[in-house]
Amino acid sequence: MTVPGPARCRLLALALAAALGCAACGGIPATGPVVAGHAGDLLVAHDVLSGGPQPADGPVAIVRGYLGNQGNSQESYAVARDYLVNGQRWSSDSVTIYPDQTALQITPLPRTAPDAVGVVRVRVSAPVVATVDAWGAYHGVRSGGQRWSQVLELTRVAGLGWRILNPPDGRVLSQADFDYTFVKFPVYFPDRSGSYLLPDLRWFVRGTAATLLVQALLQGPSPWLAPAVTTGVPPGTKLAVPVVVSEDVAMIDLTPQALAANPLQRQFLAAQLRATLAAAGVSNLRLTVHQAVFDTGSQPGAVVAGESAPSLTADPQIDPRPLVLDSSGHIARIEAGVAGTAIVPVKGLDRLAVPGAALPGSDATGSSFTVLAAERGTVLQAVPSQIGPAKVLITGKQLTAPSTDPRGWVWSASGRGDGAVFVAKPGDRSPATLKVDWLKGLDVVSLKVSRDGARVLVGANGKGRGWLYAASVVREPAGQPGEIGQPVDLLPDLRDVVDASWVDALNVAVIGRRAGAGSPNRPLTWALPVGGPAVGLAPLPVPGARTIAGDGPGQIWVATFTGQIFEFTGQLSERVPGDWSKVPVHATWVSMPG
Repeated sequence: MTVPGPARCRLLALALAAALGCAACGGIPATGPVVAGHAGDLLVAHDVLSGGPQPADGPVAIVRGYLGNQGNSQESYAVARDYLVNGQRWSSDSVTIYPDQTALQITPLPRTAPDAVGVVRVRVSAPVVATVDAWGAYHGVRSGGQRWSQVLELTRVAGLGWRILNPPDGRVLSQADFDYTFVKFPVYFPDRSGSYLLPDLRWFVRGTAATLLVQALLQGPSPWLAPAVTTGVPPGTKLAVPVVVSEDVAMIDLTPQALAANPLQRQFLAAQLRATLAAAGVSNLRLTVHQAVFDTGSQPGAVVAGESAPSLTADPQIDPRPLVLDSSGHIARIEAGVAGTAIVPVKGLDRLAVPGAALPGSDATGSSFTVLAAERGTVLQAVPSQIGPAKVLITGKQLTAPSTDPRGWVWSASGRGDGAVFVAKPGDRSPATLKVDWLKGLDVVSLKVSRDGARVLVGANGKGRGWLYAASVVREPAGQPGEIGQPVDLLPDLRDVVDASWVDALNVAVIGRRAGAGSPNRPLTWALPVGGPAVGLAPLPVPGARTIAGDGPGQIWVATFTGQIFEFTGQLSERVPGDWSKVPVHATWVSMPG
């Protein structure tokens, strides 16, 4: 196949760039090049048809080539634009994702009387897996719930052949091309207490991240997260010019609106930018407003380094030892030692080993412990170093496993479909009840508060499907939880859910069934980021998964109804699914602190 001149030049340039990149791997230069962050390393997806259109190609071949090259970001998608009539406007900002090439239907349509002379029409359609908006936010779609469909019009262009007249805005990519060309990046915002940085996940093409990440940060958080966070960005602040990265320093020039920030906001902004750009290989920042130094509390003109920002924790740490109930009903930890893995009871908690105890929990440091008792009707709490009976914190019906936030509040939800969520704090006033309208009519099986205390993860069943929700926590001035915001649906094709848990600040794990995956007697397990696609973990060797917990996406535990504990080891990848290993202990109800 002969490649047309412009496309051939672009391909040669890409090959040369790749060759030069490999040559540069031999050593690190003393001084690094300055590159614009929005035009860094560009790549071609593995399924892409990168040859460009041919004069002999028919309308269907042109449409297929146009869609197949939307994963090639070189020169602002120049190869894909070669398939368009010269001058036609096409925005590549958003993305629609379909399962695979076999799901893409391309059908030539018969001519009809209103058709313009010399114009042919081709219908393109595919089921939608997910969409990504212009700001990089990922939105999953319920299986079979949405279909992308467009009628493209083509006309002959002298000397070139068929070209597309009416390209719809946005790219359309197979799941494989999306996975290959896009990378996830957390954009960070401070929680309203000023203690934590919360991730808001975005997806951008590899090598284009720096400018897009800063633009997403300046734009603000996703709507579901907004009630729980603040920002150091004054309203109206934008980039004056694209971000420039030199070695590990990002040079960020902002518009004058940034000058309205107070000293604390400036420190927040520096902390947000530094944490957000770290994933793009940036260690330091140089902030300016129209090229004048922007004071963030560091020395004038200095690079903003880590010590210039307030103490904001991006991924709170917890006691890494999983909690279980041993064969006598006592709260214990799974610990690895020289003699092997063992269950070690937590001393001073005999008062929580009541008949029917279930679903143990603790705070992040492992100093305060909880269990469900009385057939899921009571949450009991005790501190090992204190004497006296266990405290009754919450009473209700069909309560979920207790979860303790970093301020000491213990959470549990009603599973009766009334939308009630209970919060209580030892030594504080009587428990408070939060009414959550979007939980009404649902059987809540799990409610876990995140380790920063600013979000909740909810697993529920009802209304013909399973639900995995994340939502923000709005607190009163004294820190008491006051409201749960509107949720985001993390797994729209979930049929039912058994249990769900946070595994770190960004990722969650779930036991359940999805459309086409899992059976009533053998639900499966998945891990997913909040704001991204799920990865199926390897099937457990036995049925009966009951509870799931984790401390990082590569360290996940499951407990079964028969008292077996399994630990997941491996990478979270569909291509490298990892595997489960049986922990040589007998215990029930695995959980992690928090």
